[in-house]
Amino acid sequence: MSGEIEEQALNVFKDYAKCDLIPYESVGDALRQTTIVATDTLINSFLNKIHGDDEEKDIDPETETSVKDESAPSEGISSTSVDKAYNAKGITFEEFMELILFTADKQPTEEQLYAALKPLEEPKVYESGEIGYLIKGENLREFLQDFGDFLTDEDIKDFMDEFDTMKQDEFYIDDLVMALMNPDV
Repeated sequence: MSGEIEEQALNVFKDYAKCDLIPYESVGDALRQTTIVATDTLINSFLNKIHGDDEEKDIDPETETSVKDESAPSEGISSTSVDKAYNAKGITFEEFMELILFTADKQPTEEQLYAALKPLEEPKVYESGEIGYLIKGENLREFLQDFGDFLTDEDIKDFMDEFDTMKQDEFYIDDLVMALMNPDV
């Protein structure tokens, strides 16, 4: 992993972290700031993998930290790190870097995006008589509602507004794929 990616991740982490953790509800937004496109399902899959549904821990209501079982051997782990691990309400920088690597491996390829969007294309006859292919807004809207993560109407509108620069409710597959592969451009 390049130092540039780690530096970018650290800057995003600093922007989103509270008490050295990115709160669970902000993880998706923070990840997307690193230009990685990831669904909430993928992010939740990772979060379940690292924090899982472990047994309930006893929490001291005054300090909001776990109550450590004094009879259990510490195995060289400080009580601070044990408390933090048991009472985590977010992810650490190390976990954030793991998430970046986890999701980077699962990014769709250009070919996969074309294959997913190609069935949505319809022919259009232009005034010049030339035939072109595009995706109508209603088809893209239906596709976004039916596949992948649940998107609100506002999410879909925001997505479509971002890519429908001419406000014609028409999308060209090349433009969509280019924008999704290179979100910074």
